[in-house]
Amino acid sequence: MNTPASSPLRTPVLTRVLFPITALCLLAAAQAQTWPENQAAPGYDTPPPIVSIGGATVAAYSPPHEQLEDPASDDDSINENNTFATLTRPIFLTPDLLTQAGNPVKPVATTDWWTHVLMNGDGGQLWQYPITAKFIAAGIEIQHILGPAGSSTPGDYPTGFATGGLLRIEGLEVAQTSSNPDIVVADFEGSSTLPSGWTISPVSNATGSTVLVTNPVKNIAESPGNDPQKFTGERFLITKNATDINTPQGQILSAPFTATRSYLHFQIGGAANAALRIELLDSNGAILATQTRTGPGANEVLGWQKFDLTSLSGQSLRVRVIDNTASAWICVDQLLLSNETL
Repeated sequence: MNTPASSPLRTPVLTRVLFPITALCLLAAAQAQTWPENQAAPGYDTPPPIVSIGGATVAAYSPPHEQLEDPASDDDSINENNTFATLTRPIFLTPDLLTQAGNPVKPVATTDWWTHVLMNGDGGQLWQYPITAKFIAAGIEIQHILGPAGSSTPGDYPTGFATGGLLRIEGLEVAQTSSNPDIVVADFEGSSTLPSGWTISPVSNATGSTVLVTNPVKNIAESPGNDPQKFTGERFLITKNATDINTPQGQILSAPFTATRSYLHFQIGGAANAALRIELLDSNGAILATQTRTGPGANEVLGWQKFDLTSLSGQSLRVRVIDNTASAWICVDQLLLSNETL
């Protein structure tokens, strides 16, 4: 979802970059192998069924190195089910390409790069020899491809490519010209600690865990497990501890702020679970509104949501971030008071 129109904007320094994928295709073709029909390729116990689509044939499921492995099992059916569950999640398509039921109106031709766009809303990492480009919330990271990496045993295939020489291209802040600009309630930038006046306490009816969230303001390097995506700036609030991804629980209460705009905008990510939510409170602590993560895409992708403050003008308010489950986490970023609708 786009940043609200009057909120701080990031104008790309590099406005247009073309990344041809010819070299990538050549690299892929150079490593491709064919296997005799009805003979299992390495990693398969048996060959996958062949499915006809139009004038082409494809394997019924992806090769083992493309599947999501279950660390506790080598059972092919488990790995295939994990992969199927990932590939059947909601995808990012414009409304003209979807039926009313939300299904594509026609097959979508894709590559690894386009699959990342469909599944996550961005292109992820592009490989175009001799550079690779990775798209992040702050801008673009470009690195030099040094060469193949992995096993040094003669005859073994490389497992990837070594990179070096990181160059990051970030956006520039553009000053607002509106007479009623957005007001930042919290953006979690500049420090690894909570903003002044914010507090953490246990959830009164916590279920299944006594581990309290600590130091929830993190950046990508400090956040274990899968990285949040589409957050703003470098830091965000997330209910993960340094080495504990899902178990920590707690409630994080903001400092009071005054409703001087019509809406409170914020970004939210994590599992779509009522136990993971952000609440709007009045000065007495009564809950005025609640929001969980909604919309398509992976849990890691933060989306914009809002609370309507039009009937609360001038009142003192707080927000409270709740994590009351030991099996998932919630991520929140960029709380803005704004007169713009999303």
